[in-house]
Amino acid sequence: MDKKKVKEPNLIKKGFTLGKALFKYASEGFPNVSKEVYEERLLTCNGCEFLNRKKETCMVCGCVIEYKARMETESCPQKKW
Repeated sequence: MDKKKVKEPNLIKKGFTLGKALFKYASEGFPNVSKEVYEERLLTCNGCEFLNRKKETCMVCGCVIEYKARMETESCPQKKW
């Protein structure tokens, strides 16, 4: 996926994505990854060309990486973790 072609999702899509992620997270019992895995995920995201550094969000899915990286039930939309 080319960064120049990526347009951050609109508010409706972000809300849908968030709702879906939270439902899955809750239904699995709110599992979090270990501190080490969380830090590795953040490092990966911080080096990613799709990170909106101003908002700290992923331009592909629109998620706030600080929260998404912590959830064991979530994965990177670019399959980087």
